[in-house]
Parts: sequence; C-alpha cells; structure tokens
Amino acid sequence: MDAGAIRLGGYVLSVSSGEDVLKQADGARAGGNPVRAVGLYYLALIAWLAEAGCTRLDRTLTNWEHYQLAQASGRLEPEKLRRLADLNAFFDDHCYGGQVLSEDAVAEFRRSILNLRSGL
Repeated sequence: MDAGAIRLGGYVLSVSSGEDVLKQADGARAGGNPVRAVGLYYLALIAWLAEAGCTRLDRTLTNWEHYQLAQASGRLEPEKLRRLADLNAFFDDHCYGGQVLSEDAVAEFRRSILNLRSGL
C-alpha cells in the first residue's frame, strides 16, 4: 500500500484528496451501498481535517482519536467539535452498531460532512 492509500473495510483507496473520496462515496451511494458511502464520506472529512492541520491521515486511528487530535489542535471552534462528535456518533451507530441507514440519513450525513468542512 502506498503512502497515499488507506484501507477501508475490504477496499484500499488512494486518498489524493477529500474531493476524490467524496466522489467515490457518491458512487457507492448511487450503487446502493450506504454503509460504504458513509465510511467514505467520513474519510473525505478526515482528509479535509488533515489538510487543515486538525488530524492526520492514519488508518490506525479511530474516529474518536481523530476527534481528540482535532480538539488538541485548537483549530476547531467548540461548535465544530460538537458537530464532529455528532458525526462520530452517527458513524458508530450505523457503521459499527448496525443501525439501518435510510437514503435520507445518508444524504443528511453527507450534508453535515460538507457543512463541517466549510470554514476549515
């Protein structure tokens, strides 16, 4: 695996930019794979947070470790940290906890990711 790659489930992705990962997520969503789409949307956010100096691209970090790095960076205002915590909880509930993902929930997660990205 090269330095710009990260493993997500059974997939190895080249992470050249959050925009590229966002496109992959949209493709997974359109292809009827909502869990993969949510994972990719979250990875796009991590790429943008890493670009902003809030965390780093590191496949060994959990979503909560990314949160802790973002908090420690001092680069996110409290409201954005709260929204990141909400996204982490959603991710945990649906990707690890097995809660069913509706199309509306995936669309809202995507909107929330893009909303958090703005202003980074």
